[in-house]
Amino acid sequence: MSYAVRICMGLILAFVALHSSAALAEEQFPNKPVTLIVQFPPGGGTDMTARAIAAVIPKYLGQPLTIVNKPGGAGIIAGDALVKSEPDGYTVGAFVATGADPELFSPFRKANYTLEDMEPILRVAFDAYGLVVKADAPWKSLTEFIDYVKANPGKVSWGHQGIGHSYHLRGMSIIKEAGLKMNDVAFRGTADEIVAVLGGKIDSAIVSTAGSRSFLEAGKLRMLAVQHPTRLPYLPDIPTFKEQGHDVGFPLHYTGYFVPKGTPAERVKILHDAFKKTLEDPQFNEAIKKGGSDILYGTPEDLMEEVEKMRRVYRDVFKSLGIE
Repeated sequence: MSYAVRICMGLILAFVALHSSAALAEEQFPNKPVTLIVQFPPGGGTDMTARAIAAVIPKYLGQPLTIVNKPGGAGIIAGDALVKSEPDGYTVGAFVATGADPELFSPFRKANYTLEDMEPILRVAFDAYGLVVKADAPWKSLTEFIDYVKANPGKVSWGHQGIGHSYHLRGMSIIKEAGLKMNDVAFRGTADEIVAVLGGKIDSAIVSTAGSRSFLEAGKLRMLAVQHPTRLPYLPDIPTFKEQGHDVGFPLHYTGYFVPKGTPAERVKILHDAFKKTLEDPQFNEAIKKGGSDILYGTPEDLMEEVEKMRRVYRDVFKSLGIE
């Protein structure tokens, strides 16, 4: 074999090897960081859980998980960003109901996407939430608070996370039930609401226990009632709304992770398995104890059952509030 022929064959083999390696790299997933879009600002329960996951998941995913916060619109800004991303598995959305199921909340805002534009990966957690006031506020109970608002119509303000958000609807149910007149103020998330309460810009707010727990334990905030079937083991002194006679069957907030529709099934499975292993990891569970989310893994089917359950319950809630 001549020298020229050997050179030519060597170049051909190198070309084949190069392209085979490129093809293998394309088949491997993930081979770069994965982005997780969170529908709330930093500091809330959904964000805290996402960051605890991001600290652990590289050992199971093989790549970093980058958190991107896109608050606003009670979740539809983040949802819109997810469905517009490439369905390649490199963009995941962390949503509660308002971001995951915009059709349900269409009486309040119109989204440019629907639940059908996303595919579920897994259920991650549930989040309790409650009504907070500043620790030195005069109200020691929900009854005292309601009595004061009744006696001072239009003078007490409360914060929530957007018209139609679960927190807003919970507050509206109390206002309607008790015949109150209050000034409501919308925020992008629990962290922003807490800053406003502590700064005296609003009198009260409905916030997640995960985002407010540290402030409650530090004696900066007081929670008058919590939305949960029972008292929370880490906040045992806070009575539930139901205990105090204010319950219309509101479900807990689920947190689910989704990808854009059309994401290859094998990549969805890789993501699912990595997230599931992370939720089971001792390091993650130790970190999440400092928060207030109830971590509860669920399959994609479990997540969609939560969606349907909330649809059934909220239709009754809308009816009770006179919302078409």
